[in-house]
Amino acid sequence: MIRFIIGTRGILLALGLILAAAPWALPGTAWLDSVVFRGASLIRSAPPPTSLPLLMTLPRELTDGAAKPQNLIDHINRTTEQLRQGGAQRIGILLDSETATSLAWAVPDALHALAADGIIVGAPSANLNGALSGRTPVAEITRRLLAEPGAPRNTPQFSEQTAWLPIVDQPGQRASRSRWWSGPASVGESVPDFTTALLPEPTASSGPHWYPHWSLASGRLPSLSLVQVDTYLEDPAAVGVNNQIVLIGITGDPALRDTAGVIASRLNQALSEPPAWAGALAAAVTLAVALYLTFGVPALKVVTGLVLTLFILLMFTWFQLGMFLARNEWLWLSVPAAYLGLGHLLVLPAAIDRRQRRNDRHRLDNSRLQLASMQFERGDPDAALTTLADNHTSEGLLDLLYRIALGFEKRRQYGRARQTLTGMERRKSGYADVAQRLALLDQLGDQPGGTASLAGTLIMPGPGLERPDIGRYRVERELGRGGMGVVYLGMDPAINRQVAIKALDLSVLDAAEADQFKARFIREAEAAGRLSHPHIVTVYDVGDDGDLAYIAMDYVPGEPLNQRTEPSRLLPVSAIYELIAQAADALDYAHEKGIVHRDIKPANMIHDPESGRLKITDFGVARVTDAGRTRTGAIIGSPAYMAPEQIAGGKVDGRADIFALGVTLYQLLTGHFPFEGETLAALAHQISRGQPRPIRSVRPDLPASASRIVNRALKKSPDSRYARAGDMAEALRKARP
Repeated sequence: MIRFIIGTRGILLALGLILAAAPWALPGTAWLDSVVFRGASLIRSAPPPTSLPLLMTLPRELTDGAAKPQNLIDHINRTTEQLRQGGAQRIGILLDSETATSLAWAVPDALHALAADGIIVGAPSANLNGALSGRTPVAEITRRLLAEPGAPRNTPQFSEQTAWLPIVDQPGQRASRSRWWSGPASVGESVPDFTTALLPEPTASSGPHWYPHWSLASGRLPSLSLVQVDTYLEDPAAVGVNNQIVLIGITGDPALRDTAGVIASRLNQALSEPPAWAGALAAAVTLAVALYLTFGVPALKVVTGLVLTLFILLMFTWFQLGMFLARNEWLWLSVPAAYLGLGHLLVLPAAIDRRQRRNDRHRLDNSRLQLASMQFERGDPDAALTTLADNHTSEGLLDLLYRIALGFEKRRQYGRARQTLTGMERRKSGYADVAQRLALLDQLGDQPGGTASLAGTLIMPGPGLERPDIGRYRVERELGRGGMGVVYLGMDPAINRQVAIKALDLSVLDAAEADQFKARFIREAEAAGRLSHPHIVTVYDVGDDGDLAYIAMDYVPGEPLNQRTEPSRLLPVSAIYELIAQAADALDYAHEKGIVHRDIKPANMIHDPESGRLKITDFGVARVTDAGRTRTGAIIGSPAYMAPEQIAGGKVDGRADIFALGVTLYQLLTGHFPFEGETLAALAHQISRGQPRPIRSVRPDLPASASRIVNRALKKSPDSRYARAGDMAEALRKARP
C-alpha cells in the first residue's frame, strides 16, 4: 500500500483527483486549453465581420515618461467629445500599468471624471493588487469608486482580486472571467467587464458565460480590419464612427488589439461557448482517465495499452473537434487528453517492468509446475508439494494439487489428502468438489488406512472418495479373508485386467522384522510366480505398498471350496474326488519345482462350478509367514490342516501338503474335521497323537475308497503317506465313483 501511494501510480491518481476537482490549482491548464483552441480555430473558416469597433491610439508624446499627465487627460477629453459628436455609442479607454499609475498619482480625480462622463476605463495593471493594498493613491480612488452611491453599471470599477475588471454576471450567479483575468470578482456586486461594458447591451446574456480559471474561447476572425487612427480627429464622422464602438489605447500595447478582437468577436457572435455541462464532463473524464492510468494500464499488455490509449485520445479529439465545428461549443478535454498521454508515458516503464516480472514469475511457476508433475508421476507427492509451495495460484496448479490429493486418497493417506485439499480451499474456494471431499475425509478421522492385523482389511471409503490403490492396482472390493491376509478384487490399469490381490499387513512387525519379512515374502512369491500349471493360480506381480505386502494374481471366477464344507452344502462325492485329484496334480508339479505350499485348505482352492476346474492359490506365502510366527506370537496359517511335523516346528516337505490335502478331502466329504480340540493345544495333541474319526462313521454312504485314501494321507509319519501328490491323484481317479 505504501509503495502504491509513493509510486508513479499513486502520484498520477492524486494528480487526476486534483485535475478533476480543481483544475485551476495546477498552473498551465488554462494556457494549454487556449493553445489547443487556437489550433482548432485554424481549421474553421469564419465569416467576414459585419460590425467592427474603431481602434484609436494615443500619441506617443502624451504617453511617454516625460509627458504631463494633465496633457493626456486634456487630449482624451477633447477626443471623446468629438467622438460623441460623431455619434459614437460606446467609448473605452485602455491604459497600461505605467500610465494608469501616473494618472492616479498626478490627477486623482481624472479617472472618476471620465467614469462620470460615461467613459469606460480599463487598466490591466500587474501592480494593481499592490496598489489596492493602500500603498498608492489608486487604492483611495478604487475605494471611492466602489462606494460611490448610484454609480451606473457601466462605471469602471476595480476589484481586489482582479488584475482587470470583473466580468458581467447576474448577482448570485457564478463569477466569471476572461483569459486575461487573474481571478473572479469578490468586492460588491458583479459588474460588467471592460469588453462587455462596451457592447450595446451590457447584460449577462450579451455574451457567453465564462467560468473561473478557464481560458476565453473566442472565434477566429481572419479578416479583422480595424480602423486605426493615430492622430487627433478633425472630423470624426469622416472615419465612420457613427453607431460604432470606439476603443482608445496606448500605442504599441498588444492588449489593445486583442481587446478589439474580442469585442469584434462578440459583436459578430463568432464565439465558442462551453456548454453548461462542460465542467462536469471534464471532471468525470479526468477521473476516469486517472482510474485507467492507475489500474487499467498496469493490468494490460504493453501493446494493448498503447493501442487503447491512442484510441481514447483519438476519441477525445474527434468529440472535441466535432462539437467545435458542428455546434460551435468548446469542451475542456485538452487537459484530460494531455494528462492521459503524459500519464501513460510515465506509467509505461513501470508497466513494462511489471509485465516482465509477471512473465518471469509465470515462467518460474510453469517450471516448478512441470518439475512437481514429474515428481508426482515418479511417486513422490511430498516433494511435489514442496516444489509447489511458492507457486502462484493457477488452474494448472490447482489441477495438479487435486491429483496429488486423489493420490493420497488412493494410497490411504487420508490425513495428507485432507491437508492438501485444505490448502487448495485456501487458495481458491469452491474448486471442483474439494469441499465435499473434505467433509467425507473428516468423517474418516485420522486413520492411516492400513490394516490392523494380518486378517484386517483396508478402509474402503464410501461414495465420493477415491478407492484405495495397492501398488499400481486399483482396489474395487473385498473378495475374502483368511489367516494370512485379505484378498481384494482389483484392476491393473496398465493392461485393463482384473486381478486378485492378496495383501498382508506389515504394521504388526517392527521395522527390522518388516524389512526381513518383506524381502523373504517377495523372494518366495517370485518363486511361486514361476509356476505355470492349469490348476495353480498365476502370480503376476509382487511388491509392497507402505504397510502392506501384496501379491497380484490371476482372478479366477468361482467360489472357494470352504463355502462347500457345511454338511448341507456338500458337493457330490464324484466331483470332490476330481477336484482333490486336480489339486494333487498341482501340488505334485510344485513339489517337483521345490516349492511347498504349507497352507493347503479349502479356502485356498477356487472352484468354478461351470467348468468343474479348480485352482490353488497362495503358493509360497505360508512359508514366509510361518517363518515369522515365533516373533509375532501366533501361528500363521490354519492349524487344523497342519501335519504333525509342521505343528512341531520340524522340517517340512511336500508330504505336509499331502496331509493337509487329506484333511481337506475329509472335510469336503463329511463337513467335519478329522481332528478336533477345544483349544489350540488340544488340537495340536490330537493331530500329533490321536487318530482321526473313521470317515465312514461320520458318513456311512461313502465308498470304502474314501477311508483308504484319507487314512493313508493322514498318517503321522511322512514316510507312511503317499510318496508323491501324484500318487494320491492317481488313487483318487481310480477310485472315483
